[in-house]
Amino acid sequence: MVLEDDEAVVVTEERTEPHDDACDDSEENEGEWGKDVYYFENIMNSLQQYANVYPVLIHEDTEVDYFLSVFTKEILEIIKDQTNLYVTQEYTTQYRGQETRMPSKNWQPTTVKEIKTFIGVHILMGIHFLPELRHYWSSDPFLGVTPVAELTTKAKVKDLTENIHSNDNSKAMNQTEPGYDRLHKLPPIFHALNSHLREAYVPSSVMVVENMVPFKGRSSIK
Repeated sequence: MVLEDDEAVVVTEERTEPHDDACDDSEENEGEWGKDVYYFENIMNSLQQYANVYPVLIHEDTEVDYFLSVFTKEILEIIKDQTNLYVTQEYTTQYRGQETRMPSKNWQPTTVKEIKTFIGVHILMGIHFLPELRHYWSSDPFLGVTPVAELTTKAKVKDLTENIHSNDNSKAMNQTEPGYDRLHKLPPIFHALNSHLREAYVPSSVMVVENMVPFKGRSSIK
């Protein structure tokens, strides 16, 4: 019994020797792996960088000035021209086998100033939310928003909301044609925005985890 115990001890001691070598190897590997930790430190340093804004803005400039340095007159001109084109185009709808023309009534060609006002009013509406659109022009002091009523009319806002465009519908491809683009109406705007944003704003490094923006719906764009 004692011999068996001694043998067991011997066997145990023999098995511990390679284990010690493995420990030595792991320690060496840990030393080598530790050098790569600087990579993660560099990532943290890059995440601490500040964004750079390149438009030449002075202290008296406002948020509107920066917005217009990105959302330029070029983009406003595109929206103005394409909106006026969309309204004047003869477009038809199929209803019970018959083509019905649907022109906008009493349309007056829009301008860059009106498009700029329309965008500004919608930004304000997102901040000052009311139950219905008509409430912004209400004579009730508890509902009406005077700056909105002074800038534009309810009819003009409704007309622009119904007709605003940024691309020519006549150039849109049919869904069955190769090269069909589901976002056909938007490229002139987001291409111009991407170009101006690269010139005007360089963000700091950003890491986005997928769990931060979960999406469980279906998208035909994917």
